[in-house]
Amino acid sequence: MPLSQEAVVRTLLAARTRISASAWMIARDAQAAEDIFQNLSVKALAGESRFDLEAQLISWAHITARHEALN
Repeated sequence: MPLSQEAVVRTLLAARTRISASAWMIARDAQAAEDIFQNLSVKALAGESRFDLEAQLISWAHITARHEALN
């Protein structure tokens, strides 16, 4: 059973600092890191990906943040 949107939001907000920090490590810009977090939150809620576990969502978020920061 996939995570509900409420669970996705709760999980992302709980991991916000770590996800933003991983984006900041590459971009070296706090505003860019925050924008990256917001963009991946929108993607997660838009249903582009389906997450059955919180661990899958966190892993996807870190990977996505890294890729967006590199771009």
